[in-house]
Amino acid sequence: SVPAGAKAFECVGEETADVVLALRTGDVAIRGRVEGSDGSPVAGAAVIVFQDRRGTILAGSAAVPLDREGRFGIRLLANAEYRVDATAPGYKFAGTTVKPAPGTTEEVVLVLKRETFVHGIVTASGTPVAGARVTALGLVAAPALPTSAADGRFSLPAPLDKRFAIAAVSGTRFGSAQVEALPEDAVSREVVVELTEGRSVRGIVRLADGTPQPLAEVFFRHRRLGLHGRTQCGLDGRFVIEGLPRTEGVELWAGGAYHPRRSEPGEADIELELMPGRHALDGKGP
Repeated sequence: SVPAGAKAFECVGEETADVVLALRTGDVAIRGRVEGSDGSPVAGAAVIVFQDRRGTILAGSAAVPLDREGRFGIRLLANAEYRVDATAPGYKFAGTTVKPAPGTTEEVVLVLKRETFVHGIVTASGTPVAGARVTALGLVAAPALPTSAADGRFSLPAPLDKRFAIAAVSGTRFGSAQVEALPEDAVSREVVVELTEGRSVRGIVRLADGTPQPLAEVFFRHRRLGLHGRTQCGLDGRFVIEGLPRTEGVELWAGGAYHPRRSEPGEADIELELMPGRHALDGKGP
């Protein structure tokens, strides 16, 4: 049924009708502005509203329109918690969670910061190296491992307001370069990662009774660089890890439980005992 004083609309076939709904007592609204770090509007910005922490997109209002000044507004029927996210090409997303009181309007300002990148080239004796695995080390959330292109170049999203390292591995070769912190308005940094012959560690994983353990997982970590990874043994229980720094030791352990054995420079062969349990390979150490 239609409430008294309300108008009814009927659409036939593919016809559409524009309808403006008035805010009822107890309803809520959210309005705000999307801006850049300098306070100016951001071209191509978009706003999405989610109804709860599970990420349920509100039907019919996933994309909230913005005016030329970056302002937006949306009226909502439910008195609930909402997530408001803003995105724009070339910028990191910004978001906030609000819970407007019934019959009120919540004001928000979303500030978008430009995405920052480290661009560089991987070389060996000055010659570009294609297919090298590149990663940013020492970051809380390290980006996925890209590989260098045919001309040796790579690009990684990374924060430039802190100092960290870039590492590259190609076969048995390893290289790293430090990235210095840059001013807030900088959006990119160029680095060169020179590869030299790295260190290889070979070994075998055994059970407590000395029996080789086939297909066991071996984890490794270089704490100073934040370099970590894993490999799998062969059917004979043997493993090899290549492309490690030559002048520093590395922690190794087999299975899930963190009981590391330190492999020092010059030590090529190592025995590990399988330790069942959950692994602690999170890049931070236990």
